[in-house]
Order: sequence, then C-alpha cells, then structure tokens
Amino acid sequence: MWGFEQKENSKTPHMKPTRSQWSSYKRGVLNYGKKPHLVLEISVKSSKLNTPKLSKKQVSLYEKICELRFDKNLTWKQVADRLNELGYTSSRGVVNTSSTVCSSYFKIRKYFERQNIYYPPDVDNVKLSWE
Repeated sequence: MWGFEQKENSKTPHMKPTRSQWSSYKRGVLNYGKKPHLVLEISVKSSKLNTPKLSKKQVSLYEKICELRFDKNLTWKQVADRLNELGYTSSRGVVNTSSTVCSSYFKIRKYFERQNIYYPPDVDNVKLSWE
C-alpha cells in the first residue's frame, strides 16, 4: 500500500512516502481490512424446469386429433370414434372417449405453449457491503 520514492536533486537520500493509486485513503474511504462485496438477489422463473418430454406416440396422437378436429370439423365424440377405428389408443393405452381425446388435446397443447414462454430474470436487492 505504501511505497517510497527518492528525491533526485538532493545530496542526501531522502525517502518520501507515496501512496498507491489503489489506496483506500485516496478513494475517500478508510478501509480497515474489509473488502467490498456486491450482493445481488436474482430471481429466475422458468416454465422449462422439470417438464417431461412427450413421446412420439403422444405427438402423433396430438397431430391426428388436430387434423380430425380442426381440418375436418369433427366433434370430440366423432374424433374419438375415428381414432378408435384407426387403431389409436389414448396416451394411457385405453380406448378413446370424447373426454380422453379432449383432455389429451388440451394437455399436449399446454405443453407446446409452455415451450414458447420467456420470463426475463428479475434482479432485486442490489447492494454493496463491506466485509
């Protein structure tokens, strides 16, 4: 922290103390061995934590439901009957009913919608402490 420089024009070597540019005294703060720490509180919110992946069967079932329901304008009951005719079973491997088809559609759609949500990080309680 302290250095010494010698005067050049003097016959006797005289040492003049100089302060380091990083001296805490020069910065206007007396630092008694404490070091600055930046304390942050960062909150991270994400919809992508611990979401299970969809199987190929679930994705193909969802695509078929969308095709029948929206492209061919069938009711949920008609979609369930058509899926049973084509040999599709529900996600759990049982016969399709209007409620299982509707439930599967909305749950899988919610999964895909969740993939596109962005939550920016939230930084709170920023402070500089001396420890």
